[in-house]
Order: sequence, then C-alpha cells, then structure tokens
Amino acid sequence: MQSIKFKAQNQTEDKIFKNAINEVVTAYFREKNISRFANNEMRFKIFFWLGLWSITYLSFFLFPRWLSEQPGLLFIILLLHLFIHLMIGTNIAHDANHNSLFANKKYNKILSYTFEIIGFSSVAWKILHNKKHHAYVNVLGEDNNVNGGGIIRLSAKDKWLWFHKYQFIYCFFFYSLSILNFILIKDFKLLKHYRSGAYNVSIWDIVRLFTFKILYWVFYLFLPIYFGHYSPALFLSFYFAGQLIIGLVLALVFQLLHHFENTNYPDVTDDIINESWQINIIKTSCDYATDTPAINWLFGGANYHITHHLFSNICHVHYAGLTEKLKIKVLSMGYKYNEFRTFRAAYSAHIHELKKLGREN
Repeated sequence: MQSIKFKAQNQTEDKIFKNAINEVVTAYFREKNISRFANNEMRFKIFFWLGLWSITYLSFFLFPRWLSEQPGLLFIILLLHLFIHLMIGTNIAHDANHNSLFANKKYNKILSYTFEIIGFSSVAWKILHNKKHHAYVNVLGEDNNVNGGGIIRLSAKDKWLWFHKYQFIYCFFFYSLSILNFILIKDFKLLKHYRSGAYNVSIWDIVRLFTFKILYWVFYLFLPIYFGHYSPALFLSFYFAGQLIIGLVLALVFQLLHHFENTNYPDVTDDIINESWQINIIKTSCDYATDTPAINWLFGGANYHITHHLFSNICHVHYAGLTEKLKIKVLSMGYKYNEFRTFRAAYSAHIHELKKLGREN
C-alpha cells in the first residue's frame, strides 16, 4: 500500500492553506530571530537526561551491597533509570531521528543512537514512525499505531470482534507492554523489510540490529547482575515490572494523541485519500494539556501534537510558542482544531473512542 497518495479535492484551497501555515512558521522564527533547531534549553535537556542516565546506571555498581539489602530501594532506582530511558527517547532520540536537533545531520545521526541505548532500533523507528506513522496517520494497513493486532480495535476500518466491547477495560494491560513490544518484537520487523527489499534496509542494518540488541541485554541485565552480585530472579523481575509501569506511562501519553472521540480514519479508494496530507493531520491529531509545562518538558512536546506532525523538522522546545499562532490560523481558515485542556479530558475522550470502536458497526 505504499502507493497511497493524498489528493485534495480543491487544489487551490489546499495550496492556500499550506502556504498560510508555512508562513506562520516562517514569520515566527523570523520575528524571534531564532533557529528552528535546539536552543540552550534543549542542550541542557540533552546533558541533563544523559547525565541522570549515567548516574542511575552507575549506582547499580557503586552501591550493590546497599541496594541488595534494600530491595525496595533497588526497585525505585531501577524504575527511575527506566523512566530516564523514556525521557531520552521522547526528548532526544525522537527529535534526533527527525533531524530537528541540529542543522548538521551528522550530529542528529550520532544522537539518534540514543534509541539503541534504551533498547530500541533507530533504523526500525525511522521506518515505523517517520515513514509510516507520520506519512499515513490513522490509515489502516500503513500506520502501525492503529494496528491493535486484533486484540484492540483502534480504527473504525478494522475488523470488529465480540471481545472488543471490553477493550476499554483490558487495554491497559496491553498498553503496559508497549516498550517491551518495541524491544522484543516490533524492531525485528526490519527482517521483513530486508527480505522484501523495502525501505532500502541493508544487511548492515540487520547486523546492527542484532548487535545492539545483544549489547542492550548484556549492558542492562548481565553486567549489573554479574558485577553487582544481585539475585538474578529479583533483578529480572524488577526490570520487567519496571518496563510494564513505564510502558503504561508511554502508552497513556501517546495513545490519546490520535485515538480520541470523533477522530478521523481516512477512506482509501484506489490508493487515493481525497484530502491533503496536512488536513489529514489536523483531523487525526490533537493537543492536550498545553497549559501544563511539565508534560511538555518531560515528554518532548508530545502534547503539542498537531504542530509536531505538521512540522516534525522543528525541535520540540519551540512548539509551545508556535502552536498558539498555528491554532489561530487553522481556526481562521474554517478548520476544526482538536484540543483538550487537560490530560484528564484527553484520557476521557480516548476511553470514549475505545468504547465506540468496541461496538459492532
């Protein structure tokens, strides 16, 4: 289905809209006299999160006896370390893989490897996230984020099964598996793309995938257990329990952004979607809790999601200032702008959508 194209029915109106939102962005950076790439705040975030990652990881080796004698403290440190993994992914690796941190792509490439540090594959991410999700938001068969594996129905275009009526209850268990799913399953879809010749996946990408996966497990499980003399059963159970908790946090932050009440699921007819890519973004994405700076700072501006999808080549530290201007322009041109004032409101809209999708068509 890679031949799917977006084709606006009114080409003139579509061109006017594209030019208008592009001008908003151009004017914003021109008036501020700033770059669209990382600023001092972003540079601080890079050093802050990588510094905390180093400190928490080294603590497993510096205080093994103390942590072994206090399992509760060991779990807290491990959970904090895994939370920092999430922060590295959402703040650093994500922007680096969109080439939005630095003008020099070489530096983005270097920091894109922070995905490998947290167990993900940067190559697989660029395919699943950049080339599929960003290109085809909520398009069943293309956007992996609407593929619930038949267990969770995340698109009105997907097949309905009787147990989906309960998905608003059991979804949280599967949401908690989100990080482990990437580490253990999703990333290995690179093998499928390599065999099919899609996305120019090379044999070296496959070698790198397996090499970094092995290094990840050695680095995070074997080395701490061996040199820290921790109980293997205890450390492993804490690791997987921590990943379930952090996985649930990840899913709850990001699932709300495209799967909310009255979102859009594009119709594909003869490999054509009869609207522009930009309009599809506006119909299928939402912002939430934009008055809560902590969510923006911790999760890489994910809650300014419409801006992110329209202009993913802009570093997330600029989203807060840019979004209000984009929102005004979108509304002034007669389009709906999906937003929720609070996380709770977005969460409620997500649950309502799951309930609606859980009902037979």
